[in-house]
Amino acid sequence: MRFASLLVSLLILGSITLVSAKTTTAIAATSTTTATRTAAGTVADATYTRLVSTRANFDTSTSSLLPNHNKKDYAATDVPGLQVGKCPAEIVIYVHGVGASQSDATEQTERVKMSLNNNSYYNPVIGFSWDSNTPKGASTVETIAKQQGPKLAHFILDFKNKCPESNIRMISNSMGARVTLSTLVSLHTNKEWKSKDFKIDSVHLISAVAASSWSVDGIKSPVRNIIEQVVIKFYNLVNPKDKLFSGTFPRVEDHTALGNSGAQKGISLPSNYIQQDVQNEILPLCDADADGKPDFGLTSKDCKAMERGFNHMGYMGFRDPTTKKLMDDGVMNLIVSDWKNETSSRYCRPLLSLEPDQSL
Repeated sequence: MRFASLLVSLLILGSITLVSAKTTTAIAATSTTTATRTAAGTVADATYTRLVSTRANFDTSTSSLLPNHNKKDYAATDVPGLQVGKCPAEIVIYVHGVGASQSDATEQTERVKMSLNNNSYYNPVIGFSWDSNTPKGASTVETIAKQQGPKLAHFILDFKNKCPESNIRMISNSMGARVTLSTLVSLHTNKEWKSKDFKIDSVHLISAVAASSWSVDGIKSPVRNIIEQVVIKFYNLVNPKDKLFSGTFPRVEDHTALGNSGAQKGISLPSNYIQQDVQNEILPLCDADADGKPDFGLTSKDCKAMERGFNHMGYMGFRDPTTKKLMDDGVMNLIVSDWKNETSSRYCRPLLSLEPDQSL
């Protein structure tokens, strides 16, 4: 399937359950009910990782939506402004990629948060956890990824209705790019979103598993219009040395991956599209999450001859193998720099010695 067909099919697509000791709300497609603040959701618990999740919404063998869920339901935990506390200046939504378990999604979101903190950014970071660890490989996870868009879009709309002045920024890794693109399509077709003139302030795709050509005829309506109308700034961070693209996903939908080579030359790009090569930001290490094993897309052989840019899981930053604390911030320094340079950004807050999650 070509990328244009993927996005057109997303237009006709229309759920998230998370078990937690924290304040958790399962939200149906027609509901805007939120949970009451609890003692657990306080500033003192600043290390807690907030998630919006669609885990166990799909049969991971067939990619079919399970009968106890619908196309838009989701569950959220302690989202500032939506469920607890006051509305923050902005939130960051991190969307993980293929092969991530629930614990992987949590770890990656934590690492993104630490890397952003390292660059003096302290607004809430919320991970979007979805069924990306399927037993049948790429075709099944691609189908599931496309179906996440209406769910994440519904969460974003719920949040904006409660916090209309809050900025929303999105960061997506790998196959998370397809989730994000599906989300933009869903928002673009939502009458309420359009009538209130809501926008996503920025999108950063990192190592995007999507076709570099976007469509056979270039980015035209509806694809180009969707990006221009839904998002203020759209960034594509590319890495031609990313090992995943030379192995697991050498080609995507008959085209080189967008995160590997960037947008195909000669096509018409959205006016708000910005592309940057980030290979030198990725350390020549094969264990970014410090779990003692080669990261996704790497082999033991790769680990013996690592180069900058190889590690597909290093964009979020690297943990120290002994302390598990952050030792490098991956590409998050570049992302925060982009936010700082945006004239419409309202993210700035003073650097504090501890993370001040002031939204609670």
